[in-house]
Amino acid sequence: MDGKLALDRQTDRQTDRQTDRQTDIDCLKGFAIFCVVLGHSITWFPVNLHENIYCGFLFDFVSSVYMQLFFLLSGVCYSYTGDYRKFIAKKIKRLMVPYVVFNLLDILPRYFMSQFVNRPRSIGESIYNMLFLGGEYWFLYTLFIIFIFYPFIERLFYRNRFMKIVLSVVILGMGVIPVHKMVFRLDTVACYLLFFHMGHFIRKSAGGLRIPLREKRIAKYIITVILSVTWVCLVYVFRSSYILRVFTSIVALCCCVMFTGYKFFVAVFERFGRFSLQIYLLNGFMLTGSRTLICSVLHITQPGIIILFNMLIDFFVSYLLIRYIFARFKLLRFLLGMG
Repeated sequence: MDGKLALDRQTDRQTDRQTDRQTDIDCLKGFAIFCVVLGHSITWFPVNLHENIYCGFLFDFVSSVYMQLFFLLSGVCYSYTGDYRKFIAKKIKRLMVPYVVFNLLDILPRYFMSQFVNRPRSIGESIYNMLFLGGEYWFLYTLFIIFIFYPFIERLFYRNRFMKIVLSVVILGMGVIPVHKMVFRLDTVACYLLFFHMGHFIRKSAGGLRIPLREKRIAKYIITVILSVTWVCLVYVFRSSYILRVFTSIVALCCCVMFTGYKFFVAVFERFGRFSLQIYLLNGFMLTGSRTLICSVLHITQPGIIILFNMLIDFFVSYLLIRYIFARFKLLRFLLGMG
């Protein structure tokens, strides 16, 4: 009986750790998608808020972490069991179905309502962009290409110590050397593979993103403050340097992981993380409507009001629509990558 009780307790602890790990991941996804929508809410069109020094800094600040965080979390969640065909089929269903569907929907306003968008295109240009340049949902396109190649990279990486060193140097070099936009988004693959690989290494070596200082409050507070201040200073000083922006992103990622040690942070963002992909998919369409209404119809030019209004519509209304309406319909769930 004692042995069975000990085994049950061990199982319960493992279940609790898995639950906590998933909560942390959902929390960070929620924070990342909040930053994505905030960055997009700082409009280029029809009012260019980037001419405002404070809006420009805010954009540089959130953009230093949000996509990097998504790729890091994708690496943490990455799991390959050896069946490559099944693995890719799952990624097609999860990533490429919504990618194709929403890029096709995006063609219509860019061609027929060009006065409301900041990058109008012909139908042919949009299709070419979707097939070869990542379309308007380049994150899904880039992530899918990484998933295609990463099982082979992983196999080489864990073969021996020499291959670990070689591949680490190659991936780091790809991540810090700026490259121009390339076909099949190989430029963003080179840039964000570094963060994906970091995430997978964290999973393999540490078992997840849990921080050892979670219960040591004073140390946790001090480290969080230091990382936060460093993050702000690095963005302010080094936002024009590509290589140093990579270092800034790493500091920002460490800061975000520290945030998961605070209950209020988890409580705010965890619920949104469960629908981060769907909010990302809807963001462009919601933003077109909200910025047209606030800027072109109501003729409001105050940056704070524009950003807050866009966030209200593009983030919170999107979340409510997805959770309470779209999630109820099987077809919509499939098209939105919800399974």
